[in-house]
Amino acid sequence: MVDAATKILVVSSDKDDLNRLKRAVKLATFDALPSATGAAALKAFDVEKSIGFVIIGKGLSDVKIATLSKDLRELAKDKNRHIYIIMVTEDAKWNGMLGALSAGVDDFIAEPYDDETLVARIEVGTDILDGLEHGASRFERHNLVAELMEEHKFLIEMVELLDFVDNRLETGLPRAVTEWCLSAAFLIDFDVHVAKETVYIDRFLESVARTQADWFTDISRESFKTLQEQHTLLEKLAVGLKEELAKYIKIRAELEPILAAVSKLELSMQIGDRDDELEISLANVWAKVQGYYSKRRRLIAGLRKSIKGYVEFIPEHFRLEEEMFFPFSMKYLSEDDMGMLAGEFKRIEERAGLDRIKNEKKKIRKMSGLLKNANIRELKATAETL
Repeated sequence: MVDAATKILVVSSDKDDLNRLKRAVKLATFDALPSATGAAALKAFDVEKSIGFVIIGKGLSDVKIATLSKDLRELAKDKNRHIYIIMVTEDAKWNGMLGALSAGVDDFIAEPYDDETLVARIEVGTDILDGLEHGASRFERHNLVAELMEEHKFLIEMVELLDFVDNRLETGLPRAVTEWCLSAAFLIDFDVHVAKETVYIDRFLESVARTQADWFTDISRESFKTLQEQHTLLEKLAVGLKEELAKYIKIRAELEPILAAVSKLELSMQIGDRDDELEISLANVWAKVQGYYSKRRRLIAGLRKSIKGYVEFIPEHFRLEEEMFFPFSMKYLSEDDMGMLAGEFKRIEERAGLDRIKNEKKKIRKMSGLLKNANIRELKATAETL
């Protein structure tokens, strides 16, 4: 644990709230260093090297809290020190929480709360701060989060492959490449990754309900609707992309009868059909060619729109999870929670096929490497063997 000499800086312009925070810090067996303003808090953190923990209470506006959090975080970085910030909030809405997380807040206590709840959050924070002090990353201490983030890397590579597909749509792309993208992307993304994240989020919400019952009762799942709505949108984008890719693959088959008609037309010209019959045949074939390419253009436009939506959405969604949600959620998941999730993750992978997942990941890496050379012939040959 963090050394008992570590002081906890408590910041509040409300005298009663400040005394309450000091009492909770004492219950957690730490010394409290009170401060009534953001400026005084910054000065105290700068001077007192034993401060690694800050609790921001009532009385400061959201703007001042955000500014103080950013300034404390930057000062800690300049001083090569670790810091952990808890914010007391009366309005625990996810959009507001996102802003606070972006500013550098690590955790929240929502009004109304009791001393025991705050002490429990202090204990979690000191444990994490202790890990940082000794060089243990939060992600290293939670293997399942590291696993989800590793899958993010594979999906980003799939995004790059889809971007390559988008750039080749007009000139034509081998069917083997598009079919492989279709199967690989959706195995890793929806058969595995989204299924894992769904059970992860559900378990996190259950843990929040247990840890801060009053907060969770008041705001329910609305606090995290931004993240949940993004998963719903991701699924919608992926389903649309899958449908458009399937249409693009299918239309290739419609070219075969047209090519057969052209071959027949060439044969008719060789045996000397009458000019009027040849003209009619040419007109019919030309109408089929025009119809095919008109439909193909519409399909390409639809597919390009789907790819663009998916490719632009994924990186920002992953950034939100990696920079904000994962670090925050890990503070509420116990070892028992992580054990349960490990079992769920294993069952999800077994349903999708462990060997299949392993092979697809290898193929993604191989295809991604080939993209750097943009060798379409080699890409086609590789896709056909996948």
